[in-house]
Amino acid sequence: MKTFANHSSRMTGKGIGREDAENVRKTMDQFWEKLSKRKDATKEINQLNEEFADIVEAADILKEKLPAETLEESSENLDKLKLLGENGKLALDMVLAKNNQVDDAYKKLKKKLKSNLPALNRGARVSEKTVLAFIKEALDFDPLPVVSFDVSKTLVAPVEKIQFKNTSSLTTEEIEWTFKGAKVEHSTAQNPKVVYEKEGIYPVKLVGKNPLGKDKVVRQEYITVTDLAKSEKTNLALGKEITASSNCAKTEKSQFAVDGSTQTKWCANDSGTHKLTVDLGGTNVVSEIVMKHAEAGGEPSSSNTLAYRIQISKDGKNFKDLVKVTDNKSAVTNDQIPVIKGRYVRLIVDKPTQGDDNAARIYEFEVMGLEGDVELPPKYEPGNPRLVENAAELNALVEQLGKEGAIDEAGVHSLILHLTAINHYENKQLADKVVKHLESFKQMLEYQLKNAVISEEVYHNLMMNADALIEKWQ
Repeated sequence: MKTFANHSSRMTGKGIGREDAENVRKTMDQFWEKLSKRKDATKEINQLNEEFADIVEAADILKEKLPAETLEESSENLDKLKLLGENGKLALDMVLAKNNQVDDAYKKLKKKLKSNLPALNRGARVSEKTVLAFIKEALDFDPLPVVSFDVSKTLVAPVEKIQFKNTSSLTTEEIEWTFKGAKVEHSTAQNPKVVYEKEGIYPVKLVGKNPLGKDKVVRQEYITVTDLAKSEKTNLALGKEITASSNCAKTEKSQFAVDGSTQTKWCANDSGTHKLTVDLGGTNVVSEIVMKHAEAGGEPSSSNTLAYRIQISKDGKNFKDLVKVTDNKSAVTNDQIPVIKGRYVRLIVDKPTQGDDNAARIYEFEVMGLEGDVELPPKYEPGNPRLVENAAELNALVEQLGKEGAIDEAGVHSLILHLTAINHYENKQLADKVVKHLESFKQMLEYQLKNAVISEEVYHNLMMNADALIEKWQ
């Protein structure tokens, strides 16, 4: 009974109960951590194989020995437990096959596991946060880096701090941020704080690497910096006209999703997807969507919306996708979006709960932004960087790029050694030697670019300055 009890999902919302199979979950997390960093995970592999075997054995023994009355009540759970144990083993074998590049075995196991997934998602709630979660993590596992990030806000005033958060896969070992137009344009920090001093609409890029490859995500026109953001953002949806695809009851109509209270909710239980559309009353500036799901209103976490989309429109007919979430677990979601103008905002609930319950429960749907069709600043257009006047200024530029994380410590050291010699020859007015060492400096830049010590952007910046100094001394 111990194995069965350990993997039985519990109601954990609002401080009720505890997570299922906590020690097993810890082993799984350690397995993913080691595998992602290419460390020896033999201990965790053996422990997981033993756990999955114990799950199958426990289910069989209990079905054989439990009294008929008890078995009648728990048979569905035991069948699900056995299915999870068997598929947990398949998932582990599949990941190891992929990691060891045994492609045929990997494809065969993945196909089988995906065909079993619908049955694993249905029925009794057993080990949802442990074995079932592990199976889904295994299907998503990729040894190559997969880059992603979150941001605290996309609409800010000049010099207001923005918190970025790296949410890339565990297999992503090195990262480099590019914030064009920001006070500091490059960073290798996991979660940098960024400041933009001038109004404009700015892009953000994140590159991630490991020895197997690299990935990048570029979000154009992502951060809007405007003096208008000095005032507080408004919940544009509060008290506005709203319609829905259906309602569970008169006391759970759509207007309760925009009444500013978590004591009331919109509930919908018709078949298919559920829709909620709010008319903001005119064109407004939207930058954020806040949703308060079932748990925020005191219901179990199992009733939180799992999958949803958010769209926006100016005319109520032609909608543009803003957000797509497929695996939410949170009671409150805060989706930051690139600033956009619109009048109608639509929520589409694709999977209303964590299980089979088809009823959507939204306690609050908040559309945050600025009121009115206000004028936004122009898109940021980088100008040519100011060229340095001498080797000392180029040396200072290299040091600054090093502080920003755009060049590593060894790369900075090598470049500065060359620039120290160039500065010496400049002071002595030895033009031939200045030019000769600047050519050598350029060769070093080419070497660093080829070996990924510096980015193309840094390469072109320093190369342009070196060429300008060469022209000056020739």
